[in-house]
Amino acid sequence: MYQFFKHKSPAGSPEPSPADTSVFSLQVYDKYCDYRVHWRRVDDSGLVSYEGDILCSAFFSDERAVFNVRSVILKVLDWARGTRLQAIRKKLQDLGSVPSVPTSP
Repeated sequence: MYQFFKHKSPAGSPEPSPADTSVFSLQVYDKYCDYRVHWRRVDDSGLVSYEGDILCSAFFSDERAVFNVRSVILKVLDWARGTRLQAIRKKLQDLGSVPSVPTSP
């Protein structure tokens, strides 16, 4: 996502925010799952690092925990189809590309 937001950006453009560069992943194992977020961070000295953290996890035997993971995933999807998708579309328009996807989710 970082490369997408920086592609052809004018010199001096602000760095993309961690939210702009974040990606999400779901790791599913035999008995449990982890839902993770990963992002790009630049510290005060300009050093770039890629970080990640577990948002939530659940053992499949714990119905309440599985429901919580599902709820978090749905909230991230709502954000992705709303705020984040609008930012991506705006960037495409700024670059002269017109998205070929419907405007409503």
